[in-house]
Amino acid sequence: MKNIKCKVNLILSISLIASLIFTTMSFNGAMIPTNNNVYAATAKNDTVVTFKDKNLEQLVRETIDKPTGKLYKSDVVGITKLSTNKEITDISGIENLTNLQYLSLEDSSVGLFNDITPLKGLTNLKFLKIINNRISDISPLKNLTKLQSLCLDNNEIMDVTPLKGLTNLKSLDLEENKIKDVSSLKGLSRLTNLDLDDNEVGSINDLSTLTKLTTLRLDHNVITDISPLEGLTNLNLIILSGNEISSIEPLEKLTELQNLDLRGTHIKDITTLKGLYKLQELYLDDNEITDVTPLKNLKNLKELYLSWNPVKDVSSLDGMPNLQVLNLYNTKVQSVSLSNLPNLELLNLGNTRELTNVSLNGLPKLQSAYITFCKFVVKFSFNNLPNLTFLDLSSEGPIDLNQIKGLTSLVYLKLYDDRISNVDILKEFTNLKTLILWGDQISDTDKNGLKQALPNCDIQY
Repeated sequence: MKNIKCKVNLILSISLIASLIFTTMSFNGAMIPTNNNVYAATAKNDTVVTFKDKNLEQLVRETIDKPTGKLYKSDVVGITKLSTNKEITDISGIENLTNLQYLSLEDSSVGLFNDITPLKGLTNLKFLKIINNRISDISPLKNLTKLQSLCLDNNEIMDVTPLKGLTNLKSLDLEENKIKDVSSLKGLSRLTNLDLDDNEVGSINDLSTLTKLTTLRLDHNVITDISPLEGLTNLNLIILSGNEISSIEPLEKLTELQNLDLRGTHIKDITTLKGLYKLQELYLDDNEITDVTPLKNLKNLKELYLSWNPVKDVSSLDGMPNLQVLNLYNTKVQSVSLSNLPNLELLNLGNTRELTNVSLNGLPKLQSAYITFCKFVVKFSFNNLPNLTFLDLSSEGPIDLNQIKGLTSLVYLKLYDDRISNVDILKEFTNLKTLILWGDQISDTDKNGLKQALPNCDIQY
């Protein structure tokens, strides 16, 4: 009997609650839709939430699975993550998402909004990304102390003072802004990633305290002195391209470096780099380097970029066991003889105007070679290159095709403006899919012969 009484009371209670809910949910003769939230929203005791931006509203509706009807605060308060790449022009209304932890607004358009005031109360945010806008005032972020990752790339920020109290930040991306002074960042001791690419930073003295940094991007600023970096011994990636650096000696102790970018920094002497044995990628393009012998013992190097330097001798590079990419475009190299680079996959010798001799022998993994616009090359030697499938010999002057006769694994061959007289040898390249002979004087008879010999090849004249 006791159990029956309990069940009756339970049924009566449920009926009463249902009646109350039905009554309070009736508004203007229509039923206010509900969603799966544990606590249903009601017009009487809940706040209606509105969004000026239709794309933002749609994103919220999709997140809570409520395609129509009024939105209430109880509908949105449980949202913890929002992410979109759709155009957002106004973020007002987002202040109601007080449990939001992750927000990413990545639109490809530029200059959509500049007011981030609605974010100031979202103190549970841990990840925030808003790029490609006109944000200049970031003071609404100053109390978001739970933030661990912040990305505000491509905005109009000049003052980063509001960030000084965000001591939980581990990653900070501020690329493509108008920042000059970074002194406010010196207390962000938990940072492991800092990106200040394309700003107007001159002094980096205050970055010396950020000893946990592992990645640092400072390219295209106005930095001349990098001595504050010498104590950042956890760094494994530094990008400094586009700065006129007076000396790279402060890098000498950064022995954990794996990726270093010094393009366009006007450096001449790279002796400092000789002890950075963990380097895997090294970008030295567009400098004034003549001597590359300090690099010869960097056995872990996989990619080396030396284009647009006046270097003449690269013989010291033959012997790097892990080198996969070697770019010598537009250098002063006169002779290239490579036979001890077992992992080399790509070689670029384009526009090396003083080059007279190229010898590539026993490079088992070489796949692509560019030897273009060199004019004075009188001798090629290609042997034991079983995986070479792409070869560009454009504008080399008269070429004796007998010198490339053994490269039958080629899939792509470009002989633009090479004044070829006899094309019979090309008929042996039966694996070719693309053959480019622009500017070469090929007779109709030879064209027909090539077409018959290479039926699966796209031949371009």
